[in-house]
Amino acid sequence: MFANPVELSTVEWSGDDGFGALSELADRSFVDIVSGPRYRLSEQVRSYASRRLSGAGEERAARERHVLWSLHILDGVVVDTDGQPRTVSLTELSPYVKEWEAALRWSVTAGSVRAGLRLVGALDPWWREHGGARDGRDLLYRLYGRVPHGSGAPRRISGDPGQPFTDDDPDGISADELASAYLMHAGLAADREERTRFLKRAEALARQAGNSALLVRAMAGHHVSLLEAGLVDEAEQLCRDVIAHAERSGVAGAALPVVVALAELLWRRDALDGAAETLGGARVLEAGRPEDRGRRTVDWLLGMVALRRGDLVAAHDHLVVALRSRLRHGFRGAAADAVAAIAVRCALGGDATTATLLFGGAESVRGARRATQFGSFWAAQQAALRRTLGDAAFDAAYADGADSGFTTAVATALAVEHPDMEHPAARFAQTLR
Repeated sequence: MFANPVELSTVEWSGDDGFGALSELADRSFVDIVSGPRYRLSEQVRSYASRRLSGAGEERAARERHVLWSLHILDGVVVDTDGQPRTVSLTELSPYVKEWEAALRWSVTAGSVRAGLRLVGALDPWWREHGGARDGRDLLYRLYGRVPHGSGAPRRISGDPGQPFTDDDPDGISADELASAYLMHAGLAADREERTRFLKRAEALARQAGNSALLVRAMAGHHVSLLEAGLVDEAEQLCRDVIAHAERSGVAGAALPVVVALAELLWRRDALDGAAETLGGARVLEAGRPEDRGRRTVDWLLGMVALRRGDLVAAHDHLVVALRSRLRHGFRGAAADAVAAIAVRCALGGDATTATLLFGGAESVRGARRATQFGSFWAAQQAALRRTLGDAAFDAAYADGADSGFTTAVATALAVEHPDMEHPAARFAQTLR
């Protein structure tokens, strides 16, 4: 059932006879020992064992045990030893992704829908970072289809506010859980209509359940579609309205995505004081959200504000903090954005060659980049570097950065010397406009 090699602790968890079975398999050379140490079956032995389980009618029980183990591991990954939520880290999730996906495939086929929704919640940040949105949405659709009929499921899936949610589902799915699933679905949806449909369903369930935090998250999600449609003023007003609603409802932290979006919009129209003020209050909100704090988006945006102000010291400090955290927690796309921002910091500091190298390195993972709304800013900075260096030198440095790869670009970015605090007059570069 396991997709990856297993450790002895997993064998022990599997049952009292786990060690005996492992020893017997090892004696017969049916188990390979890999680094760790960990143990795995060859594909041939795995296929044979799967057929035997199926033939003996024991496959379902084995797969359910694997789901239970997956949830057991999930509990340990998301909560600290003191019971507090851990910072979401793709680095820590990585060893278990294949196991959770295998358990989820069973859940959407014949297992527990409720367990499946929990696994989707664990995999959601991984899918967003590694391009799994399409598969994630497909699995969610299949889970919706398995919610038992006759238990209020059709009403819940429709999200019709006129139809009340009932909790008589034998699988134990609550309105909150299903609303959370709809929010994840909306976040994975590239199609505007699909995103809006699931945001409305989530909003309807959140209102019925009286869950203010889920309601704020559902309301906040609409700003993405407004920005895609070019309705910038409407998006800014929605952000302000949702923030005010969240504060009145006592769930200010749930509005963090639109707080960040508002700061970005203010930055884009050069309202830097407003952006900085907005971000100053967002730091506490971000620290209280385990799903967001690993990205250090507030620090990154404060660095972007400092760049526009020409404050190299503040820009350097904020951007390096953001880059280190994003690397540590496995957010590669967001780390690439931080490298691009440090490239601008180098350009403002007069090091055009390093800036161009860093832009090339960030471009090597272009598909993973997240801050697409800053594309015109990056382009303008690169155009200025081209004028400074000349076409030939710019193209050579940019190609060198791209060919060297992202790992080298990160090392170069982190090695950039801190602005010299001994010369206050040199602290401010020319303000960007």
